[in-house]
Amino acid sequence: SADDILPVLRTRENHPLGILTEWGTYKVEGSEIDVLAVEAVYQDRGFINVAVGKPRVTLSQDKTRITLTIPITEGRQYRLRSLDVGGDLVGESVDKERPADAPPVFARQDLLDRTKIRAGDLFSRTQVAMDVQALADRYRDAGYAFVNIEPQFVPHGEDDTLRLRLNVQSGHRVPIERIEITGST
Repeated sequence: SADDILPVLRTRENHPLGILTEWGTYKVEGSEIDVLAVEAVYQDRGFINVAVGKPRVTLSQDKTRITLTIPITEGRQYRLRSLDVGGDLVGESVDKERPADAPPVFARQDLLDRTKIRAGDLFSRTQVAMDVQALADRYRDAGYAFVNIEPQFVPHGEDDTLRLRLNVQSGHRVPIERIEITGST
């Protein structure tokens, strides 16, 4: 609804204090950011293929007001069918008897437990980003400072669901060479 979209827009309707704050003043660069904000709102509600067009500006007949129209094609709304994590150092379980110098193996279920999005939920771009960050933090805590996690989506149009796989590229483990503490006391 408009109540969901209007608060995220940088472009605002005219306001009595607009003289002081530029509230209600049209700026092209602001409308370009508005397009991205509208896409984010829709993608957080499962519309992964939303198409937000370039805003159309119409001048009133008396040339004192403009109307801004943002064309939106929603597409289909998707729910999460399944979530999986794979890639570097992901295993089914952690072997407690592995050599001390061997790289750690992260249990798939432990990583999945760190995510909040679940099968049946509406797809949410923001929640996926937060889940990617949670998995990256787990790897960074084990010394993999340059971990990269790439979400891969496979949509299923027949039932409007999608499979999500978080593919982990751990990079090299980074040792701490030295810790320096400075200060007056």
